[in-house]
Amino acid sequence: MTNSGFGRMAQGSEGVSPFDTTRLLDLAQSEFGGDIALDDLGAQGFTLLCADLDDQAERLSFMGKKLLQRALVETLLKRACTDRAPAAQSPAPSRPAPIFIVAPFRSGTTLLHRLWSQDPKVQAPATWQVSLANPEPSQTDAAIAAVATYLERTAQISPALARLHPTGATLPEECFGLLEPSFCAPSFLFWADLPEYRRWLGRRSRRDWEKAYRRYAGGLDRIAARQTPQWILKSPFHLWGLQGVLDVFPEARIIQIHRDPAKVMASTAALLQANRMLFARSTPPADPSAAADLMQTALSAANTARAGADPARFIDVDYDGLTRDPVGTIDRLYGQLGQTLGAEARQRMDTWLKDNPAPASVPQSGTAAETVVPPALRAFNEAASGL
Repeated sequence: MTNSGFGRMAQGSEGVSPFDTTRLLDLAQSEFGGDIALDDLGAQGFTLLCADLDDQAERLSFMGKKLLQRALVETLLKRACTDRAPAAQSPAPSRPAPIFIVAPFRSGTTLLHRLWSQDPKVQAPATWQVSLANPEPSQTDAAIAAVATYLERTAQISPALARLHPTGATLPEECFGLLEPSFCAPSFLFWADLPEYRRWLGRRSRRDWEKAYRRYAGGLDRIAARQTPQWILKSPFHLWGLQGVLDVFPEARIIQIHRDPAKVMASTAALLQANRMLFARSTPPADPSAAADLMQTALSAANTARAGADPARFIDVDYDGLTRDPVGTIDRLYGQLGQTLGAEARQRMDTWLKDNPAPASVPQSGTAAETVVPPALRAFNEAASGL
């Protein structure tokens, strides 16, 4: 379960696509050593995802196909592991209220998440934990090494991605990898242009998102370092399924960051291009409209979920205020959560900021005139009109 994806392409019989669902499921089950079950939601998502990748095959590089093939097998393996966790069926009622940081891409979620994770009282998932199926304790070092190798190699393929989102195998990271085993996960849309899967994802019901996040909850239980940690979680991909977050984690608090829409979307287009560059035969064109379409769907769903929820569950943060005074922002958040930022945690955060200075600039795609701002993003920021 620690293959980095840079090995040999798994081949089927002549004429069989590298994204043939039967072939991929057989590979995963052989590696797992048992059957891997797909419910209706998982089967639909897996089938459409593979069909779209097959349609894009001519635009994918040979290395890209290998990486994607391995990612699909690893996703099936993670599904098999989470099926063993009780929270895949029902979240543990004793779990402390998790904190979800949500915002559009390029809105400061990584800064807030990694800084907050310096508090020893909380737990944030590490990159290797959300990337791979659960290894045996004796295989932990090998799993971390495999993810480190993957990150090094992908940084060579897409240097822009490494600049936009630098990370490491043991660093706190987004948790969308725990949602992917449901095959109801918007993160797949950053692999390539997947029109059928994108439309299917946009039609998922509240019940579907609940099912997806119950499986996600099982993934959290699988990687918990303590029996009942307080999780600090973040991903812009939670915007698509925010209703599922609210339903499955009824005590969760949502931290919503707001940034100037034009700056968000210019940088989001660059991030989308940099991610798809990992798998493409040639550099994909910058497409501000594609980025805007994705965010319109995500933010429309998030705005609807928030409108129907208890306002007390949400706390709004201004991006400019966060970047001016990161530790002060967290101190205020602790107060709003009814908690206290301890001296040890504050010292760790101050040290982390000294060791991790903010980059001078963020690469962007296109010009300001080409930036497309979806209407839902302006509506998303209306919640922060008083900041």
